[in-house]
Amino acid sequence: MAHFDLDSPGAYSWATYGPVDPVTGYEAAILPSALARYAAHHPRLFFVTGRIPDQSAAVRAQKAVLWLNQHYHLLKQCVTRTVVVRLYQTE
Repeated sequence: MAHFDLDSPGAYSWATYGPVDPVTGYEAAILPSALARYAAHHPRLFFVTGRIPDQSAAVRAQKAVLWLNQHYHLLKQCVTRTVVVRLYQTE
């Protein structure tokens, strides 16, 4: 079973039905600085891409994927019609 830590960039809170960190919100999930900070403390990183609201957000998400591919080792990815899940090794 996967465990998603509260320090995950862009983490979702089921208690408040919104981002764990309301300051950075969901955008933290695509910020290289937030991804690097998380990766420094975790041997693996899941990057999930789902419903993206517009072309601008799609470009930002793609840039995050390119950054991840340049800095970490992609172990596996699962692609469906509605979601892409990538697993990176960060060590």
